[in-house]
Amino acid sequence: MSIVDIDAFHRATAWKREYRAPPEEEARAIRSLITAWLWDALGPEPLTERAREWLEARGLRPELAHALGCRDWRPVLTRLKETLEPLSPPERVASGFFFEGGSLWWPLGGDHGCRSEVCRPKLAGTDELHPRAAGLCVPVWDGALPHPPGWLWQLYEPISTSAADNCMRNLTREQPTLLGLQTSSSGLPAAGAHPRLVVVEGPLEWLSAVQAVEGRAAVMGTLRSSSFWLDAWTPFLEDAERAAVLLPERQGYAGKAFEALERSAALHLGPGWTRAHLTRHTFPEEDGCQALLRRGELTGLIDELLAT
Repeated sequence: MSIVDIDAFHRATAWKREYRAPPEEEARAIRSLITAWLWDALGPEPLTERAREWLEARGLRPELAHALGCRDWRPVLTRLKETLEPLSPPERVASGFFFEGGSLWWPLGGDHGCRSEVCRPKLAGTDELHPRAAGLCVPVWDGALPHPPGWLWQLYEPISTSAADNCMRNLTREQPTLLGLQTSSSGLPAAGAHPRLVVVEGPLEWLSAVQAVEGRAAVMGTLRSSSFWLDAWTPFLEDAERAAVLLPERQGYAGKAFEALERSAALHLGPGWTRAHLTRHTFPEEDGCQALLRRGELTGLIDELLAT
């Protein structure tokens, strides 16, 4: 690339250098305003027909998923676009839907074909969402706010065989990691509010477990962590007389998570807590709560684990 070409490239991409996060306190306030607005906008929305069909195909009751805060964002995308477009680049980054450097959270993009460095990201409106970006959003909570500070966007049509590719996170810097944590809006009991507790990982596993237990146990969903088990999750186990933790094998992942859980429980709840209160269950690679729910086997398995 010649000097002239380099100069032209820098001029053409100067807008990208404006996309820098503001100071953390300011960013948190902006993010909170945007996510509160979005939660208020989504609240009255019924599930779209596409969302209902997708849930029913997986044996999940649409009414339950809706009650737990799951929504298809398509009806509010134009309003979200109109809310985000006037923001300055730093405010856009603070919103959580743009990243430093100007790239846009992939599902919200109106054009998924162009990868050019000079192409500005285009927010999608209600009628502009690319078909392969359609999906169901599951709220992620941090317990400190009455609205979800983060979301999981579960694609209707998988783009790869990797679960991570098909369920994209949109989270704050503080990384909320809980599904179903009690807040004023989540509609779920706190993990310690029931003597029996089920802990699973991921949005579809969580929805499946909530449906299977039908209120006979509290259900806490977690997001996969590089630390395997977070100390912040352990206090939610404390008041459970019996807790069942169900995790996928994933080439040794479950074993490492259970080891991390044991260390954390020993530190915070006492060395004998896991032996007295905890039941572990590992799913083989091809199984999980979703698969067992569809086969009619999940309720029986959970009952058995909680009675152990």
